[in-house]
Amino acid sequence: MFLKNDFILTKEDFSETFHRIIFSTIDYLYKKEAKKIDIVDIDGFLSKYNSQYKIFEANKGIQYLNEAIDIANIETFNYSCSRVKKFTLLRQLNSEGFNIKELYDEENEGKIKEFDNLSPQDIIEHYNKKINKIEGSIIHVKNGSHISEGVDDLLEELQTKPVRGADIGLNALNYYLYGARKKYYLFSAASGFGKTRLLVYIALQIGYEQNFPTLIISTELPTDEIQTMILAYIANVEERKILLNTLDSNEKIRINEAKEKLKQSNIFIVYLPDFDLQTIEHLIKKYILQNKIEYVMFDYIKESISSIEGLNKRIGQVEGWKGLMLTSERLKMLVERYNVGIYSATQLNAKSFSKDVQSNQSLLAGATAIANSVDVGAIIRTVSEKEREKFELDFSPSKEGNTHLVALDIYKNRRGMSDFSIYLRSNLGKLYYEEVAIVKGGNIIKVPKVNFKGDS
Repeated sequence: MFLKNDFILTKEDFSETFHRIIFSTIDYLYKKEAKKIDIVDIDGFLSKYNSQYKIFEANKGIQYLNEAIDIANIETFNYSCSRVKKFTLLRQLNSEGFNIKELYDEENEGKIKEFDNLSPQDIIEHYNKKINKIEGSIIHVKNGSHISEGVDDLLEELQTKPVRGADIGLNALNYYLYGARKKYYLFSAASGFGKTRLLVYIALQIGYEQNFPTLIISTELPTDEIQTMILAYIANVEERKILLNTLDSNEKIRINEAKEKLKQSNIFIVYLPDFDLQTIEHLIKKYILQNKIEYVMFDYIKESISSIEGLNKRIGQVEGWKGLMLTSERLKMLVERYNVGIYSATQLNAKSFSKDVQSNQSLLAGATAIANSVDVGAIIRTVSEKEREKFELDFSPSKEGNTHLVALDIYKNRRGMSDFSIYLRSNLGKLYYEEVAIVKGGNIIKVPKVNFKGDS
């Protein structure tokens, strides 16, 4: 009978311990596929548990069940379940501080009659309307205005607060992208090209170097793999040495110092291998409320079991790239809704790319649809020998350790220059990046030095 009604009952729907014991017993026997559950079965099961059986006997359980069977009516079962759910809802609302006497008052017969005609959804809607009304008094939506309205205030605000974000750690990105803004940035690359490490590097520039509250959501790498990257960066030690425990005495001191510095940082992390769109939004909102998060590194947009099931359930069968597109659009929506910067990545199928920035867009799965929602879009790729020769790119390491050259092709940049490449010397073991050259239209361009430290 638990499957024939429109509601799923749980023991939380019963406020008295005696009723909870009876329900839990019936529920257990039902789940054990008992074909028929009678009073003897319930009494026999509870007799094995002294404390529960004492409560059962004290409340004259057998007599109670006999009377319940006599007055039971299968025709009103749905109604009864709905009523139980309504009282559960009232208890929960009351515990959260809502005034439930608006809908139910034991001393007011009129209210009781009105309550009988309400569904659980009616109750929820009643309080939603109140919250919405309060929200509407704060958030005013205008129908439109003349294009010049507010322009004086805009220019005055820009004089004291220019459009720029936190220092992103690379001068060209600070100059052309206005730093790490509270917008939606998307980096794409083939597997093994350092998407995760670039996002962690940006998280360190924002949450460690400048102490802006930052959240890393990792969908692929567990927390400990992110932690060793970060320790390597702070201590300026090759991550491999940390993993193999081949640190010399000086490096061990630096690692211990890095560990203490990490504890003082403003970086939080969640390992989320399986997720859906609702989970992502809930998680980001939770950290905004609890930790005042301003930036989120979401690594990376991919198909997960829960996201596929959720999309298929809500809108029917969805092709892979369309699911990625919907996730990307939701991330952009969260940026606007909560005023946070979200930085994410997608994985490309190809492993070699053209030096032409625009042609590389076509390598994205569902590129146009996914890229439509981003504020900044970039592709990470290797650098060809021809490019090295033409632009005389210096590949010599500037720091101790193994370095290599990569290109960051900026194919989209709202309110700024796009279709240019930044050539970076990188050391993924120590997690650092250094600009070697910036190329636009086949020519090296010089970028003015900027300093965004402390701005957001």
